[in-house]
Amino acid sequence: MNRSELLAYVKNEYGIEPEYPWMSMPDNAILRNTHNRKWFAALLRVKRSQLGLAGDELVDIVNLKVDPADGAALTLGDGIFPGYHMNHRHWISVLLDSSVPDGLIESLIADSRALTA
Repeated sequence: MNRSELLAYVKNEYGIEPEYPWMSMPDNAILRNTHNRKWFAALLRVKRSQLGLAGDELVDIVNLKVDPADGAALTLGDGIFPGYHMNHRHWISVLLDSSVPDGLIESLIADSRALTA
């Protein structure tokens, strides 16, 4: 799943449009629960090196809230890291480069949305 596919999925599944709150970072977006306005996802463009990967190319990630009991186990998989620029116990970052199966990303989005409801 890439960035545009994720945004299309969230719009189709939940009717949620992204918000772009940072003028200095126009590619970065947040997704909020409609009833309480809490973030359940942040789409960010970061350097690979900021995730501990080789290179400085920009990559798309999505930060998602997780149950702290699940977060450590999830970060053992390819393409899933402790939450970039977020609390590492409560958030993970998922690389949007097709290394993580779409079904897992969809499940993580649903969980994040439920945890912030």
